[in-house]
Amino acid sequence: MKNRQRVELNLTPLIDIIFILFTFFLVATVFKKEETALNIKLPKTKYFDTSKENDKILKIFIKGNIVGINNETFTLKKFANILRHKRHSTVELRIDRKTTFETISLVLDVLKENNFNDIIFVTDKK
Repeated sequence: MKNRQRVELNLTPLIDIIFILFTFFLVATVFKKEETALNIKLPKTKYFDTSKENDKILKIFIKGNIVGINNETFTLKKFANILRHKRHSTVELRIDRKTTFETISLVLDVLKENNFNDIIFVTDKK
């Protein structure tokens, strides 16, 4: 009878490869941070404007009669009071596609009253 050698599979290199792949996918993945508690569905346009990462940009979210700044949501009255204390050069508006024009015009009035004149409307690509 022949003596058979037992073949063992060395798992150490396999674990190393899995760890390297995990690290690669972790680094390569773009994490989308949740900017607001509102679930905004932006209108789709042929010529769209994307968000810009800048500390001088104030990001405002509008859905229905609710207005949000970052992770905080406000009614329109409270929004007017909060905006008086903000000082930014540019405002980025993200408006839900089903929001009425009346709400949008009220927010624009509040922005103009507080001297926010540089306003960007953010949309998605069609």
